[in-house]
Amino acid sequence: MQIHVAQADAHMVVTLVGAAEGRGADELGKALASAHEQAVAAAVREVVVDLRDLEFATSSALKAFVTWLQGVHELAAEARYRVVFQSTPRHPWQGRSLHALKAFAGDVMEIREVA
Repeated sequence: MQIHVAQADAHMVVTLVGAAEGRGADELGKALASAHEQAVAAAVREVVVDLRDLEFATSSALKAFVTWLQGVHELAAEARYRVVFQSTPRHPWQGRSLHALKAFAGDVMEIREVA
């Protein structure tokens, strides 16, 4: 699994490629924790998570997203940022999993399906 994080002004992009399983799921949790710290420190307003090339994610990887989103919720309202997941219909697991995450995350999360 490959994880790329890029930041420009009040915007951050986390790009995930491959499969988030085994060690990849552990790496994902660490990368999301680091991205969260960077986003808060830089007063980022939006973090885009590009999943279009993420072929698979285990329940451990999904738990990493839940932990991250919980951290966003725990921020003071003025420090919160929006998390936008870019998904693709090519990977059916994304639709099911992201809708479950959205039910948990509420208004701090958005799903954008991209072909």
